[in-house]
Amino acid sequence: MKKNITLFTGFNGGITISLSIIMLFIFALIGTLVESARVSAANLRLAQNTRISVNSVFSKYAKEVFRDYGIFLLWKDENEIITEVSNYLNKNINYKNDFIQKSNDLLGIRINQIELCEIKYASNHRGEDLANQIYDYMKYRIAGDAVNLLLDKCNLLSQGKKIQEFFDKVNDCTEKFNQIEESVAKIKKKVDLIKESAGQPKEYLEELREKLNMIRQIDRETALKKDQGIISEAEIDQGTVRKDQLFEEFKKIYTVYNDNWNILSGYLTEINQATEIYYHSVNESAELIKNLYMDLEKKRESLDSEAYEILKNEVQELEHQISNQNTDAYRVKENNSHATDYYKGMQMASEKMIQIKNDMNGILYNNLMLSQLDSKIDYVGCFLYELEEAQLIYQNLDISDLEINYYAQETKKSENNLLDHVKKIMNNGWLSIIAENISEKKVDNILFPGRFADIRSNKTIWGTLSVTEQSIRKALMGQYILDFFPCYTDKNEIKKENGLLDYEIEYILGGFQNDKENLSYVGKKIVSIREGFNLIYLFKNSACREEAYMLAIALVGFTGMPLVVRLTQLLVLGAWAYGESLMDAKDLLNGYGVKLFKSESDWNLSLDSLWRLSEQNSKNKISNSGFTYKDYLRVLLFIENTGKQTAGIMDMIQLNISNRYNDSFCIDQCVLGVTVKIECRVERLFTALAFVKHLIVDQSADFTISSIISYRY
Repeated sequence: MKKNITLFTGFNGGITISLSIIMLFIFALIGTLVESARVSAANLRLAQNTRISVNSVFSKYAKEVFRDYGIFLLWKDENEIITEVSNYLNKNINYKNDFIQKSNDLLGIRINQIELCEIKYASNHRGEDLANQIYDYMKYRIAGDAVNLLLDKCNLLSQGKKIQEFFDKVNDCTEKFNQIEESVAKIKKKVDLIKESAGQPKEYLEELREKLNMIRQIDRETALKKDQGIISEAEIDQGTVRKDQLFEEFKKIYTVYNDNWNILSGYLTEINQATEIYYHSVNESAELIKNLYMDLEKKRESLDSEAYEILKNEVQELEHQISNQNTDAYRVKENNSHATDYYKGMQMASEKMIQIKNDMNGILYNNLMLSQLDSKIDYVGCFLYELEEAQLIYQNLDISDLEINYYAQETKKSENNLLDHVKKIMNNGWLSIIAENISEKKVDNILFPGRFADIRSNKTIWGTLSVTEQSIRKALMGQYILDFFPCYTDKNEIKKENGLLDYEIEYILGGFQNDKENLSYVGKKIVSIREGFNLIYLFKNSACREEAYMLAIALVGFTGMPLVVRLTQLLVLGAWAYGESLMDAKDLLNGYGVKLFKSESDWNLSLDSLWRLSEQNSKNKISNSGFTYKDYLRVLLFIENTGKQTAGIMDMIQLNISNRYNDSFCIDQCVLGVTVKIECRVERLFTALAFVKHLIVDQSADFTISSIISYRY
């Protein structure tokens, strides 16, 4: 009987086990792949729903602000934003709640955390974000050709400002030029005083020597008679009395000489000081003229060619006057040389007379006579020797050499100063001339607790852009303000009645808390712009220049200093242009237009009528002729600080929205944009089985996914 042989001993069920292990890995691989696809889908769904949720939150913008000002602002705090994003997100990602069957949510996304990484308020970045939104709004509102027209208008009107700024620098030269005139006049005055009231020291020295020689002669005669024995005691006493008399006369002459010496020394010192001021002022004036040339060249491209040539001629005329100072036309340098030599000579002569000075101080103090002095000391001999030494020094010095070619008071000075009259108007009362029925509205200080100060001072908005791009953005910003805010000439009374201020554009420019001060700020700026254009007319008009020159002569009261007369003429022309500019501003505020460059028929004021500025009426001009008040507002908005305007816009929105709709509205709490980070967890589904979970590295209960979305208006 054969023995049965059993193969594969010990391998019962081995195949089954092997296949089972293989299937476990296959199931784990499939589960992992499906889980990975599921998590990727969850990530995609989270990103989509995060964007939808944030968009939904920002769709709840402040509609009143948008309706009134065209600006998107979200008036919600951080917690409100997080809560609303969470609500929208929960609704969108947990869609199983929309079905009867609750097991259909295969993604299983659950929110862990919502965080605002960044939040942009309207006041952040020093107002630049809000300014950019205004620009984005306006660039679609206005066509490109219209933008170019705005820029052309702004550039034209800004010429007046540049001309006036240049003229102000010319006026800055006046102080230095006046110092030149004052120093020359002072030198002339001291020279005249020296010649009129002060005698020459050498003449006094001669008189002093004469008295001493007479005393010496008496001593000689007395000694001779003593030797001959023919003199009596009475004659000796008479000689002594006579010598005392002569010495008293000597003391009086010395006192006069000493006083005269001090006066003359003081005058010569003042001449030297005035001469130093003169040359210092001449040098500084020449430097100012050089700077005027440089400033004019910088403005050349932005100025009308005719205006440039007129201003250049004015500078050349001033330069010519300054060059006259360097030729020593007034003999200042020559006169100072004589004064210096004379002063040095006086000092040297004084050093030679040191014995006289020392002895005479004691004699005069004790009122001693010659007979009371020590007979052992030959005072007369010592005094005569020093006087002779001093006279030798004065031989080549003469006061008559002092001379200044300057003649004052050749005309009578006008008692009524037109310049002072115009200056008083400039300082007070000019606003009442140009405007009537000025609004008395003002806002309480409590509404302006110093907010937006950093925005108001921000001069760097769009500062990194090219000049052309900056100009475009500024022009559009200005047009936005003109479109949405009322001004003095605005006829929309309903809009004004609903506002806390009537002159909102003027507030944006001025920043004061009442209408009157804001109108005053803008009015002064417009008058300044008009001054530049009116000066061009006066400079071109030879009759006006001559009339101003004749008045300048009457005002200064002399013709000895042509430069001062010339500068006074410029001041008269400036006052005349200022008065005319007040009339222009009055026309503008009355709704008329004013031409940029005037002709004779457009001119309002004669020079004499400056005395009656408050009585002048504006001309009946056609309203569409020239540039209007809003055109000038546009150029002011164009040339002034964009940060200040942005802060002004925020102030006006704050005031009006809180006044019209919601008194708790606060623009600096409004949001322009956020960056949201959302972190969620995804529950395990296909890798939740123990044997699968054991095979993979990450054995946590769920997966973490996140999404970051940025949004801004």
